[in-house]
Amino acid sequence: MTSIPLLVCCDAGAAGRELLARRDMVLRWALTPAEAKAVVAADPPRLLLVREDMAEDVLRGLPAGLPVVVLLEPDGWGRHHRYAQAGATALVRASNRERILEAVSELTGLAFRVFPRVPLSEIFAVSVDGAVHQLEGAEISASGIAVRNLPGARVGTRVTVDLDFMRPPRQLTAMVVRFGQDDGQSLAGLTFDALTEEDRVALVELIREREAMWALPEPENLTADLGTYTLDLFHHTEDTRIFKDMLSSALFPVAGALGPRMPSWLERVATSLTVIEKEALRGVSEHTFASASIDLRLTLAHARAGGGDSAVGSGMGQRVLEFSRTLANEGTGRPADILRQITEIRAALLVDAYGHRRLPMANGAPTPPAVAVNQN
Repeated sequence: MTSIPLLVCCDAGAAGRELLARRDMVLRWALTPAEAKAVVAADPPRLLLVREDMAEDVLRGLPAGLPVVVLLEPDGWGRHHRYAQAGATALVRASNRERILEAVSELTGLAFRVFPRVPLSEIFAVSVDGAVHQLEGAEISASGIAVRNLPGARVGTRVTVDLDFMRPPRQLTAMVVRFGQDDGQSLAGLTFDALTEEDRVALVELIREREAMWALPEPENLTADLGTYTLDLFHHTEDTRIFKDMLSSALFPVAGALGPRMPSWLERVATSLTVIEKEALRGVSEHTFASASIDLRLTLAHARAGGGDSAVGSGMGQRVLEFSRTLANEGTGRPADILRQITEIRAALLVDAYGHRRLPMANGAPTPPAVAVNQN
């Protein structure tokens, strides 16, 4: 699966959660102009999203042809000529989720679904050609559902799903429209057909209830009051010591020694660590924030492994946002290479907090147009 590099500056407005849930993006997340310029200079992204707070600083001196979407504040349309003249490719209100995703889609070729989705872990009956299977769900929206390990079906197969976790329970028909993979398991994307208005309303209400249960703070306004966030708010905890030891033994094995067997969630953490985080594991890093970021990564990943998406509550989400701001302060005056890694660490933490499992697209993305039309 091709991964599209995207740089977010400040935040992505109303589309933040949707972007953090994508698996076909390589996200970097900058909270200062210096961080953004460090990323662009070394590894230009396919697309850059920037809030007005940083727009003029970021637009200044960008490479020719780099697409930039400026996310406007409620009164920002009166300043749109300024950003257009500075090189903005598209102008979209930060509060307009659909328009932001539309602009991203036009400039990257990535497709986005219209209906919001929420994670699902219930087991329910799915009937395929008369055979009934008890299967686990992965996610659900008002238009469809993703299930794990659906047997005996191909794209175009019609199935019946018994959603007995709804109140009242509902039996809906659906068509298999795509297949994907998630942690080695097959995922089937099903689109509901023949929905009644009552069915549609019930599904929308279910989505709203599930979203309310997963009440993380919105990943917005991250550049507000940056100066109040310091590293002393994040203390090392012994709860992660055993996992850090396992990571260190696996990444830096002693010659002839048999490395530890790590759970899959810890292996995923290991593969995503930056250079300065690996140095922190070895005890040779001068950047104290790197050790704190590993602690937070491990806490998040371990919580998800044990309790799924519901294990990451508002308290943990707030802690990630606070640490994201702290990284901006820790990066002040640092070399460009460190700033680039800070944007990578911040994005990884936000993805861990907000990016619940999503069904990857099985089909290739369309070719993006050369120019995007400015959108209000």
